[in-house]
Amino acid sequence: MIMKSQLLSLHKILLTMGMLLPARNPAASTELNSSCFKTGLLATTGIFNWNLEMVSLRFLMGALFLLFIPNIEAKANESSKNPNHLDELMTFLEGAPNGGMKFHRKNKNLFLEYCPDNTCEEIRAAKKVDKYLFLSISLMYYKYTSKYIYLEPWNDKSLIYTTQFFLKNKIISCHHFNDEELATCVLSWAGKKYALSVYFARYDGNSRVVKKLY
Repeated sequence: MIMKSQLLSLHKILLTMGMLLPARNPAASTELNSSCFKTGLLATTGIFNWNLEMVSLRFLMGALFLLFIPNIEAKANESSKNPNHLDELMTFLEGAPNGGMKFHRKNKNLFLEYCPDNTCEEIRAAKKVDKYLFLSISLMYYKYTSKYIYLEPWNDKSLIYTTQFFLKNKIISCHHFNDEELATCVLSWAGKKYALSVYFARYDGNSRVVKKLY
């Protein structure tokens, strides 16, 4: 049998957590129908009145957020499954100034290289990763982090917006960032998850000097 003191204590805890709103009639929150102790049920006029006005808006918002998580993840994966988005992104990368960028795959590793002069920047993913995700992260690097002045006029606002939207929904920890901050965030995330790295190479005569940037 549930004791009255236990019910009142539980009621106070739930009020503190914001899961219930106080009853409009203060007396109603302390009155228990005597029959509830016989049946183990609370009276409809008791402290647990399940009218919608008694449910905290905070609790409802939390429940709705949990319900929409699968939809957010589904939207984040749409682009990687759409070959049109992948082709558009690949075309944009290959059309970068001074020779474009070159993508290649070796075993499970993916590479994207940009060599506009006698130097190169190369992005590598040492673990298996979706191609669209890899190219999206690479675009963020070359657009916002790379120091090549050749890339300054290189732009496609619609494509970059779509790519940022995809990344922010795919990588929840980066959701609140944009542009340079988003590039930094996704590079850090991909470095931990896919061992993604960025290298700078300079050709000096017949020698090739390589330096790791990220």
